[in-house]
Amino acid sequence: MRTVFMHTKLDSAVAEFFLENGQSYSFKKGSHVPVDLMSNNILMLKNGMLGNTQRTDTQNKQYLCVLILPHRLVDYQLILTKEYAACKTVEVLRNSEVLAVSCDKVDQLLVESPALFKKFLNESGYFARKQEHIAVYMMSFPAEKKVRRFLHDVLWAFDLDFSKKWLQLPIRLTRQEIASSVYITTQSLDLLMIKWRKMNLVRKHNNYIVVNTKLFSDLEYCPLESRNAEYCPVYQKY
Repeated sequence: MRTVFMHTKLDSAVAEFFLENGQSYSFKKGSHVPVDLMSNNILMLKNGMLGNTQRTDTQNKQYLCVLILPHRLVDYQLILTKEYAACKTVEVLRNSEVLAVSCDKVDQLLVESPALFKKFLNESGYFARKQEHIAVYMMSFPAEKKVRRFLHDVLWAFDLDFSKKWLQLPIRLTRQEIASSVYITTQSLDLLMIKWRKMNLVRKHNNYIVVNTKLFSDLEYCPLESRNAEYCPVYQKY
């Protein structure tokens, strides 16, 4: 089943390029990835967890958060133009290590390795489309459907076996992190969790959420997830 809320891992060749050529930066939980670092480089999260966050216009707190897991892009650049395209804050949700490759170095691949450059371009286009699709899903579907989809997608991101009856989320997520990731209040999330506990669909173990896979039995195919960046304006431009 395809996913909505989680970016897929980078193409293996792109990830290997980051591992071989990227400069490492470490960030403590509660800090932010500097904008000037994102402005001149393309970043991959090596380990930890980040949140691509955005504030509302009416209240001074973050309400929307797209989780970034290891071996995913941190944000996207308009490759070749050297323009930083995002307008959000990247918050460090867990102690994290980021690998940075300069935009100039990636641009050189256009001559040195066109196939690899095209993969970078595809990843950038995919990231841009994915962010838009997540926002559309957040605004378009009811709370229960979004939370079910989110829990499914987190489990999927860690390649867990959905044939098992119970699956434990490999990461501890706070109420606020989950609520912000699906654009609902923590109160709405609490009510859903109480309902699902009574139905024996979720439980807690050492502060980890454990989910009965019956919760996902009627999740439908979602067309928003695609690795194909062919129709992305960023991709078409070049």
